[in-house]
Amino acid sequence: MINAQTKVLVVDDFDLVRTMLRRLLGDLGINNIEDARDGEEALEKLRSAEAAGSPYGIVFLDWNMPKKNGYDVLKECRESKEFGKLPIVMVTAEGERKDVLKALTSGATDYIVKPCSAPILTAKLKSINDVLARKAG
Repeated sequence: MINAQTKVLVVDDFDLVRTMLRRLLGDLGINNIEDARDGEEALEKLRSAEAAGSPYGIVFLDWNMPKKNGYDVLKECRESKEFGKLPIVMVTAEGERKDVLKALTSGATDYIVKPCSAPILTAKLKSINDVLARKAG
């Protein structure tokens, strides 16, 4: 379940977007937040946290980034044993239907089109928690 103790990774190449998401999550009581500036850094942080026994509970992942884009990170995570079931929410300006479908059929847990607002983020987290609760029960 996603709650105040959940460790969150926010991945975006723009400082402003990372700050905005941190603020929105903080307003929801989620404060254990780390960030990454690109896909390569995100994968390094995911692996390090997993190896340290302190894995992330959810990732908010931008699509268009340098070094390794979010879609490639998503695919790599879904192909791995460690991150195959990790909730990953694509947060991106790519709002075309084909992009949303591509992400969701490739294993994204959900999809948010930028800019993100508190009501949208709240609804997405509730939806993810509902799914996690059904899988656990």
